[in-house]
Amino acid sequence: MLINHDNAPSPPDAIVIAGRVIRSLLAVPMGDEMGIRGGLSSHADGLMIDLTARGAIAQPADFSDMLAQPDRPLLFFAVPNHADSDAMAAEVETLMAFAPAGVILGGVTAAAELQRLDVMLSVAEVRLGRPEGATAIVALCGDTPAGVLAAQQCRSETSARLAALGFDGRRLAQALRLPAPAHGTAQPNAIAVARGLVQLAAASAQLGCLDWIDPPLEGERLREACRAARDEGFSALVCTNADQIGAINAAYRDGRR
Repeated sequence: MLINHDNAPSPPDAIVIAGRVIRSLLAVPMGDEMGIRGGLSSHADGLMIDLTARGAIAQPADFSDMLAQPDRPLLFFAVPNHADSDAMAAEVETLMAFAPAGVILGGVTAAAELQRLDVMLSVAEVRLGRPEGATAIVALCGDTPAGVLAAQQCRSETSARLAALGFDGRRLAQALRLPAPAHGTAQPNAIAVARGLVQLAAASAQLGCLDWIDPPLEGERLREACRAARDEGFSALVCTNADQIGAINAAYRDGRR
């Protein structure tokens, strides 16, 4: 199976990792081997194996045989922002054995946390014989109130690996004990303001910005939500429903972003 990544030319605000423009990411919980295998065969630009998802397990699934598949989606791991640096370093080194294109750090609340991950990635790259700096970082700072307020600290000066910032309205709503935001309905003020702050931080730092698509969306409502996110300036969209990938790709292809 061949994937048309349609990567040239790339817009100024595009998320470019390992020479590819990232517009669509499929998120699958760690341990869901069937979902991971399906994701590696999908038309998504990237597969995000999520260690922070509900039901995720710490032990990586056995999908190493699929990593040699030509023109597969780029591999990413979404990891929690551990307070225990030793535990986090061990986790990062285990995941780096799969040679991911990037690591998505959840719950970012300070620039120092990105610098800590940068050092861990450098150590793992040296031990595994990978080029230093080859592994990108995406900072998910829009999933907690503290992260939103700290988003302006997330800049390339903090880490040259930093490729994008991320906003996750559903997790932020949980943290604020608010109803989950849904496309086509009025968002709580705190969610709308937070979304804008993360976008402004990404634009100020000349970084891409990604958002999540509601899993239940389908048909015209899904296509409308993808076009709206694109037009609002989001460089890429994350979904947990593989059936949504086509609509995401189409929105960015048609919009020439």
